[in-house]
Amino acid sequence: LRTDDELPELKEGISLARDQQWEKAIEMFRDVVNKYPNAMNIDKAYFDLGVACEYSHRFEEAQKYLQKAFELKNELDYENEMHSCKIFEQEYNSQMEQSQKKVNH
Repeated sequence: LRTDDELPELKEGISLARDQQWEKAIEMFRDVVNKYPNAMNIDKAYFDLGVACEYSHRFEEAQKYLQKAFELKNELDYENEMHSCKIFEQEYNSQMEQSQKKVNH
């Protein structure tokens, strides 16, 4: 997750994320995106929002925000996180299928 002195709320959102309070972190990061739409480093807020959605298993949203961060700033970390998110989604879906099979047997 990324911080920026011009986007001070990111630190609060990261603190929430570290406490596994992903939904509250998502709200905080979304507020930053809405409050500072033209900030120079707004890509960091989109990245943080994408990661928080990813860890909340909201993969479609996560990809959208990670893609936006990457479009705003072509950073390898952003590209790598988009790839990691796809893998995490596949693993999560596989685990859910396995769990469902166990429940049905």
